Amino acid sequence: MIDAIIYTKDDGEYELLKGILLEEQKNAEVSRAVLDGFTHYDRPYDIAVIALEGAAGMNEALEIKERFPDTRILWVTSDEDFAQIAIRNHIYDLIKRPYELDRLRESIRNVVSLCPSRFLYQSDGKGDYMTSLQDLNREWMREHPVVGA
Repeated sequence: MIDAIIYTKDDGEYELLKGILLEEQKNAEVSRAVLDGFTHYDRPYDIAVIALEGAAGMNEALEIKERFPDTRILWVTSDEDFAQIAIRNHIYDLIKRPYELDRLRESIRNVVSLCPSRFLYQSDGKGDYMTSLQDLNREWMREHPVVGA
């Protein structure tokens, strides 16, 4: 299961981002960051979507990257000048406002596909278990060899 957190002050934007994350990963756990002026970095997430303007967005992105280097960060901002900061700090993607919905969806789809905790629940008749998509892909490839390869 993917664990994601969204940093935004806008309720509509939160619902949009949460909806796209859930479209891409049905059983994702999506939280909304508390934005009360205090730091709340209690644990790592697979994905952090930071949709805050100016220095507030930059500070959140850099703080999360420093504390949790494996968290993949999507940073949404209207300021193109932050692109160099994003590149230098290995931010997964910087999405410029106003964003096109297709561009946003593509970025979320791509980052979700990279998350190592993306699992599927299956049942073998004896009980439920989890398996990774990579394991399922390897099993399918063994059962369906490519002809001529």
